[in-house]
Amino acid sequence: MRLFSVENVAVLSDSSFDIGFDLVNNSHGCTFYNCRTGLNACRVGVNIRSGLSSGTGSDVTFFNPWLCGEVAAVHIGNEGGGYHFYGGQFTSSRFWEIVAADDKRGSLILGKDYLTEATGRAATCTFDGVNFEGQQGCWAIRAFAEISCSFRDCNIRAYPEASPLTIGVFKSSAFQNGQATWVNTRVSGEFSAASKDVMTVEGGFSAHSVVEMASSGSADCSDGWIDWNDNPMSVVARVERAFAVNPGFLHMPYELLLRGSEEEGGFVLQVAGPEDWVYENKEGSRDLNVDWLSVSPQGNTIASAEIISVAPGLTFAKITGTTGIKKVNPTADGHLLVLKFASALTVTDGSNLKLAGNFAATTDDTLTLICDGTNWFEVSRSAN
Repeated sequence: MRLFSVENVAVLSDSSFDIGFDLVNNSHGCTFYNCRTGLNACRVGVNIRSGLSSGTGSDVTFFNPWLCGEVAAVHIGNEGGGYHFYGGQFTSSRFWEIVAADDKRGSLILGKDYLTEATGRAATCTFDGVNFEGQQGCWAIRAFAEISCSFRDCNIRAYPEASPLTIGVFKSSAFQNGQATWVNTRVSGEFSAASKDVMTVEGGFSAHSVVEMASSGSADCSDGWIDWNDNPMSVVARVERAFAVNPGFLHMPYELLLRGSEEEGGFVLQVAGPEDWVYENKEGSRDLNVDWLSVSPQGNTIASAEIISVAPGLTFAKITGTTGIKKVNPTADGHLLVLKFASALTVTDGSNLKLAGNFAATTDDTLTLICDGTNWFEVSRSAN
């Protein structure tokens, strides 16, 4: 079937169908407008499954779908792709029967056939402006094979009154060389999982990647309240091969460039703005083989303490307070840093501070240091 459309069709609540909209090998420009499945209407709201010959279809687009299913709101099968969802809401719940949480369920399920349970790649799936909410005892998004998907301007909300609670935001099994991209995704509510399980990626190969730009939110998990307004989901969850940019960062007048470096076996994150800011991770590789990388706009005011930390690439920091400084945590080889003091304090020669003697700073004095990746060496000092 080609170029057909379905408009303004609703599967009524309490209908007890197995599948609301069942797509079997449908492809090429098909569209669904304002189609809905009500609460308790069916086990799967939209099912996209393998056909008898060439697998699932492609180029199927959904506008403003409001979908609910006991197992999944949307269930996308194996070996297919090209599915696009704009707006609407996804909910997986069992309102008529409260049962234990099920790790295999999700408001959105990717890469697994609902009827045969065969798993396989789900590619080029996009979700734009979709609201994931009301799910009970499942993940918001659950994948079972390699995927290539993006989530943009989505909202993932876990309701505290749900029983059982939403498990987490995203889990993928057998990620292989998959790619998941999150842009301006917001998260809130109460989750049943520990904070490290808000996002779980398993079975990744060397080329897999999770890219998260400007995602934000906070959640109440079993490990307590967590907030990733400053550290996006992938960073909080310690997802390997993740590149995450803090939401506030994109509101700054910076340009972002990520470039690979085969010669050095690493990659360089370069930020150009009022001050050049370069972060180089020489432990990484060009396939982003790192635990995580987080970039956020760092204020240049630091409270004094015996041990202080500075952001990689920060060239100037105002030091407030009177506590003496005995160590500055290392950053990168070649990092040049100027410290300006607001009050009198002592910077002690020792530990990883290689100074020309202790520096008894007074108001407006400066101390210039350079890092070799382990220690900081004094370049100059100024009594102002």
